[in-house]
Amino acid sequence: MIVAMERTAHHEDLPPAFGIRVDDEMTWPASGTSPGRCAGQPPLMRVEVTQIEADGAMWRRMIDIAGHSDAGRWQQLIAHALAVPVPYRPVPGNPIYHLRLGDRDVLIADHDLCGPLLDLVTAVLAFGEAM
Repeated sequence: MIVAMERTAHHEDLPPAFGIRVDDEMTWPASGTSPGRCAGQPPLMRVEVTQIEADGAMWRRMIDIAGHSDAGRWQQLIAHALAVPVPYRPVPGNPIYHLRLGDRDVLIADHDLCGPLLDLVTAVLAFGEAM
């Protein structure tokens, strides 16, 4: 499956942490699965991403990973994306993103979107269902 998304200028030089590229095929790491957010906590089953453009246009997608054969890989991607907190530093005229990961909400400005968090947002927007 080919991901087809518009890429902003600053995303072109960022290395994807999991091989997810905006214009390439989706690939996943070969390592094992993650048991969840923390030991003893149930794994996240739904991820929602909302991209909000400067003109107010929104693009919303969601993935419900329950029942997916690759749910463990999604859990691992989510765990890596949430491992490092990212400050919310919006820049006027640039998109922002709202992520809902179970009971957790994350706001991130487009210019701060990189690494595993960029991989997660890209994957959900590319493969998620419209909301």
